[in-house]
Amino acid sequence: MNTRKTATAILLLFVTIALSAQEAKYEMKSAIIKKKTDFSGQVLESTTFIDDYGKKEATEIIFKNGMGPGVDKSMMTIMDSTSVITVDMDTKVANRVNLPTKPINYLQISDEIRDQYKLKEAGEEAIGDKTCKIYTLEISQMGQTLQLKVWVWKGIALKSETSAGGTLLATETTTDIQENAAVLQDKFSLPAGVTIQ
Repeated sequence: MNTRKTATAILLLFVTIALSAQEAKYEMKSAIIKKKTDFSGQVLESTTFIDDYGKKEATEIIFKNGMGPGVDKSMMTIMDSTSVITVDMDTKVANRVNLPTKPINYLQISDEIRDQYKLKEAGEEAIGDKTCKIYTLEISQMGQTLQLKVWVWKGIALKSETSAGGTLLATETTTDIQENAAVLQDKFSLPAGVTIQ
């Protein structure tokens, strides 16, 4: 799997393991969450803004060296109940994509979701001072079956490991979380000058 295809699959995966904007998905009204993801030797840094218990959610993403050595690539995603808008901040072009599968709500896991993703609880583990429930699951996207191990606290995936065929593809870790933070509402709107294709 080439790096671009892997990056796209990982991005869709993050959207899928996030939740539907129709229901409360976090146990806090708002938050600002910073994460770092390492996949195939590339580094992705993200900041997620949530409000109204996750009914509003947007993520700013920077692919370190995404356009070659020393050249970062900036993107943004805005989720609603059925789709995600992906914005290339460098070209100011956006695309709307329907969510490929029903997202997982870790606060309300249904039998349908357990069956669809082969989702299983795998114990608990502390990440810093936060006790997380660990889940394992499988997601099929873009012709690949990905295995995930996810550490969840208050509905938020604080850490995840993504593998395919026994090979670790990506590790995502939370580097900072601000609970009940004041989030600017413009974070949930398309930036000026961006067009959706």
